[in-house]
Amino acid sequence: MKYSLRIPADFTIVEVALAATILLVGFAGMATALMIGSEMLDTARKQTIAAQIIQAEVEYLRLKDWPTIQGLASTSSDFLSTYPDFAPTSLAAAFTGTKFKFARQVNYPDPHPNLRSITMTVSWTSLNGSWTTGTLHSRSCNAYIGKYGLNVSYQKQ
Repeated sequence: MKYSLRIPADFTIVEVALAATILLVGFAGMATALMIGSEMLDTARKQTIAAQIIQAEVEYLRLKDWPTIQGLASTSSDFLSTYPDFAPTSLAAAFTGTKFKFARQVNYPDPHPNLRSITMTVSWTSLNGSWTTGTLHSRSCNAYIGKYGLNVSYQKQ
């Protein structure tokens, strides 16, 4: 009597279903990782733009003389309305779908009449300029400007 030790070369339906399930779970995980990475990249890009807006304001204030700094008022507005010169540039293209709000608060630290503390804050939402939903982000900077040339600034998230 002869015995045949033949190994089947086909896959069963259970093996095919199991392999398809594993592939689907893997693709779903990659798609989720891609979406999370894209959101993180968008947040980093907007934080960089906010830091550049604040740095532009700090440099703008450093160029001003002391009487202008003394008369500086607190403001709150849309960035492009504060700086309309940026509207025709490529920087405005980076604002697509996002509204950056710029606020400046001027403080007069006691007992220093020759020193101004200026707090600048840029805020935005993470969802295409919709201010009703989404996560509100902000970046701020404290700058100290003195009558005799003292200029110090630092930013925080």
